[in-house]
Amino acid sequence: MWCRDWESSFYMAHWPPSKRLKSALAERRRGIKYTLPGMKYEFSETRILSEEAASVLKKSVDSVDEDINWNGLKQLMDSREHLAALEATGKILTLLGQGMDKSGRSSTLSPFALEIWSIRFQLLFGLKKYTELLDEMTSFEDLDAPDLFFQYHDDKKEGSMIPFALRMVHAEALVHSPLPMQAVGRVDRLIADVTTLPDFVISSIEKVRDTVDNMDRSELSFLLSRIHLSRSQEDEAIAVLKDASASDEGMRLHQE
Repeated sequence: MWCRDWESSFYMAHWPPSKRLKSALAERRRGIKYTLPGMKYEFSETRILSEEAASVLKKSVDSVDEDINWNGLKQLMDSREHLAALEATGKILTLLGQGMDKSGRSSTLSPFALEIWSIRFQLLFGLKKYTELLDEMTSFEDLDAPDLFFQYHDDKKEGSMIPFALRMVHAEALVHSPLPMQAVGRVDRLIADVTTLPDFVISSIEKVRDTVDNMDRSELSFLLSRIHLSRSQEDEAIAVLKDASASDEGMRLHQE
């Protein structure tokens, strides 16, 4: 899956604060950097890229410019140049100070940086590079660190800086780890957080599903159906599953 959550993710302002955040705020512990991400793998695939993809890759990651960076990534993903897009995320993260050998070192967390990490993780998942995904994801722990919330940095803003798509990959990635059953706990915690949100926020999260790639759209649909069931909304759950089934069938016929 992939989507640019921050274009329409006002619902993240309603994300429940973690216990770690509440503790840090209560004890007035601000300024500590808990999340120190950095790349552990480089993916340089320019030798097998089309001329157009190589050109887009070169032009879109020369400097940090959110619109140019995102438009380049989107163009590569829309044309199914997933390896080039993965390489592009690496170049952007390097410009942001979160490249190779930067894990464990201080850098600036921002919604844009976390959005790039989200896309990178989605690509690693879709390309079945599970070892690399799980390794790079360790810096984010359980996505509950105080510095991943706006109010830790600014009293005037609230909510999580983590894109919902990143939460999805984070929850599901453990299925491909040596301890796959731990994925159930992560998904359950994600559902528990989502079910605390108002109904209009749930509707906004469902819109994320309509922007993600078909690669993992069904997984998001099943998660959404579980959320509806936990809220005793059986009709909505059935509707989501029927929509996912129809989408998968349409995709299968298109491939044939």
